[in-house]
Amino acid sequence: MEKVVIVTGAGGVLGAAIARSFGKAGDRVMVSDINAAHLAELVDHINKGPGQAISCQVDTRDYDQVKGMVRE
Repeated sequence: MEKVVIVTGAGGVLGAAIARSFGKAGDRVMVSDINAAHLAELVDHINKGPGQAISCQVDTRDYDQVKGMVRE
C-alpha cells in the first residue's frame, strides 16, 4: 500500500534513513529540515527507486512554516 509520508529532520542521519526506508517501500515522501542543503541528494536517491520524494525547508518550531509544509 502506498503511503504519503512527511519526514522532518531528514537532513540528519536518522531522518534520512527513515525517509530512504519509506522510499524503498515505494511510498511518496516529503523530506524536510531546517537546513535544506542535504535534502537534494536525499530526494534524488529516493526518486531513483520505487518511491517519490520532494523537499521542503522548514523550521518545525515555527507553526506557520509547518502549516505551509502540510499544505504543499
